[in-house]
Amino acid sequence: MNPRTSNLAWLAVIVAIGLNLRPLLTSISPLMGVILPGAAVAGTGVAVIQALLPGVMKTRFAARLPFAMGLYSASIMAGGGLGASITPGVASRTSWQARLAFWALPALIALAVWLMLTRVDALPRASSTRRAAPASSLFLNRRAWMLGIFFGFVNGGYTNLVAWMPAYYQQLGRGVSESGALLTVFQASSALLLPMAASRFGRGFGHEKDRRPWIAAGLVAQLSDFGLLLFAPLAAPVAVVALLGGGLGGVFALTLVLTLDHADDPELAARLVAFVQGVGFVIAALAPVVAGIVRDVSGSFSMS
Repeated sequence: MNPRTSNLAWLAVIVAIGLNLRPLLTSISPLMGVILPGAAVAGTGVAVIQALLPGVMKTRFAARLPFAMGLYSASIMAGGGLGASITPGVASRTSWQARLAFWALPALIALAVWLMLTRVDALPRASSTRRAAPASSLFLNRRAWMLGIFFGFVNGGYTNLVAWMPAYYQQLGRGVSESGALLTVFQASSALLLPMAASRFGRGFGHEKDRRPWIAAGLVAQLSDFGLLLFAPLAAPVAVVALLGGGLGGVFALTLVLTLDHADDPELAARLVAFVQGVGFVIAALAPVVAGIVRDVSGSFSMS
């Protein structure tokens, strides 16, 4: 492999490590020896896609990047919610092995569609006699680390919410069975709409848009709703979950768009997004573990 391809491959591995740490660190099951190897293979496939697809979007949809990345982020979240909704119905009719294998079908369909697209829309690479400049290491880039850590903290809020919110409300004697679907709907909607709003109405210089106020608005929404979860969890739990989903989904998509804004070259953009996601998912995987340790030490989710 040439140096740039090698860098992309290594950064895809970083994303895979972050994605696979999540189930490894947050689940305990007697079937872990069977499930985790399969999850590792599937997670590696997801990691490669998440590492490389933003670079493709940077090439093909440079003029509509916020819409493309918003649709990409919304699809990730809607797909996860759809899987969580359909799997129980499949599980009631067959074994757990079959219900897990069922999700190989969408992957096969996506592979077939992707192969057709690459044949129809393939672009020949222009040959060049100039030697490409060696790519600088992102591990030495302070801005790349800042983006990765920020991405990790944002996703750490989401992983904590998914891991601990049901147990939190069970401790309070309440159920939130409808919260999963509601969280998905608001996450996907915000992931699609907020980047487009930031692109259309954001202020900036020339053709560049300042996305920071919109990211700040999403963070304020998250902070406010986490405060409600802490001090008034029973006041309006459904509304809290909906607003949290909106804030988390919008900031997730905007962070990816902001990361792509830092690189004009698609290959460099792909490397940067892969690095940011790798660092971020590792932090996000650790967040529920830290919350669980605090819960065990304190003996409760409440501050009293």
